[in-house]
Amino acid sequence: MRLWLEREQALCKTFNTNFSKNHKTLSSPQNIIEPFNSLEISRSYTIMLGRLFFTLSAIGQIVGPFIADFNHTHVLNPNWPPHAKFHNGQTMSMGVCIGLASLYYTFRSRPDSAAAADSLFTAAIFGSLYWVTGISVILYPGSLAIDPEFGEGFPQFPLFAGLLLSSWFGWWLETKALAGRHRNKIRGLM
Repeated sequence: MRLWLEREQALCKTFNTNFSKNHKTLSSPQNIIEPFNSLEISRSYTIMLGRLFFTLSAIGQIVGPFIADFNHTHVLNPNWPPHAKFHNGQTMSMGVCIGLASLYYTFRSRPDSAAAADSLFTAAIFGSLYWVTGISVILYPGSLAIDPEFGEGFPQFPLFAGLLLSSWFGWWLETKALAGRHRNKIRGLM
């Protein structure tokens, strides 16, 4: 026990804070005024960066389909039959719904670590659905990523793949930060 106490005191001194028995008492005004120690800054940065990547993917899902499809190449294309426009509208609306669900699970308050981990995983799933389905369309016979009158190839692929990775990179960063917070909470209870 004594060894643990000495290690905790040394750790607190390293981060320029005064040790107290319950780790909650601020023992000097200097601790309130001083900026966060490097561990806290690092953890906060990781948390915000992870949520930024989730948000980037979600905003892409919400706004991207309207930017790419509500024009002469898709919805306003007179050569497209009404049923093709129906499915395009369905896809655009699905992007909005999936993006909003991803944002909800990214930013909702979570009572504990298990609920937080579940929310993060759910946000990553929602954050990747639109991009996975967008990439998978090349597997359907006769489908093209772009109508021949407007070009060729799969110009959406880098964007779809990048935003797909963005969602899972955000999940990784947030999960890593959550594990660090959980470890520090356990340490504080010992």
